[in-house]
Amino acid sequence: MKKELEIIKELVQRAGEIIQIEGLEISIDIEKPLDNRLQPDLVIHVSYQDLVFDMVGEVIAQHSSSVLKAKIAALKSYIKNDSAMIPVIISEYLSPERRSLCRDEGIYFMDLSGNVFIKYRSIHIERIGFPNLYPEKRKGRGVFSDKASLILREAFKDINKKWGIRELARSIELDPGF
Repeated sequence: MKKELEIIKELVQRAGEIIQIEGLEISIDIEKPLDNRLQPDLVIHVSYQDLVFDMVGEVIAQHSSSVLKAKIAALKSYIKNDSAMIPVIISEYLSPERRSLCRDEGIYFMDLSGNVFIKYRSIHIERIGFPNLYPEKRKGRGVFSDKASLILREAFKDINKKWGIRELARSIELDPGF
């Protein structure tokens, strides 16, 4: 999983590829807090024909619903103070459920996998359905994971007992396929 700064750097490099509109110009500023106030992760300056506007962006590097909800709340706070800003969530990939949540909350989105939804005056960009180019890589099951721990504890209750897979699974109410 990439860190927020890595996602921003990739967005800077690939913005034209992700938002494919001829004549659309994009520049990205990474905001640095001047004081202790909360500030967005980045500001995206957009111009297209005679239309010029700014989007305030929050980057999500974690696959956590609570992080997404916190970022949405932060964006709402920013636009409450400056209604000219257009709120956008940026991530490696946003699932259909997360994209739907963003839409329901009035927040636009773009991900590095190519999914984009931005609507402002005469601009309507909607490109969805792109697969996750950044699947989460998980390590194998650990011996101390929840289910593995249950298996080991049950097996060690009576070390002389010879367990069958289905019998052991049934005793701890676990699927034998685990």
